[in-house]
Amino acid sequence: MSEIDIVVGARLREKRFQARLSLAELAARIGATSARVLRFEDGQERLPAHMLAEFCRALEVNPAEIFALKTGKPEPAPAHEGDRREAGGLSALSALKMAADARRASES
Repeated sequence: MSEIDIVVGARLREKRFQARLSLAELAARIGATSARVLRFEDGQERLPAHMLAEFCRALEVNPAEIFALKTGKPEPAPAHEGDRREAGGLSALSALKMAADARRASES
């Protein structure tokens, strides 16, 4: 898979941890198996758009949060105070990718 698949998977794992959900709990919420959720999180399987929507619904996140990359441009302020959520930058995504790579290496 591509680097973006790994980054998206790592971001989904991060959001699952923040939501304090196990693989099995998230899998049940989205109608998938735990093994498939793990393949998405590890970037081993490309995440289809309809499944991304299910993940975001179950994790109560906006899909834009999964793809948030800092481009050097200022990020627009949230329209509402309730919309204010931490958006990860490129360095955070790089750290997630490195953690996923290290995890895969240790499992090999």
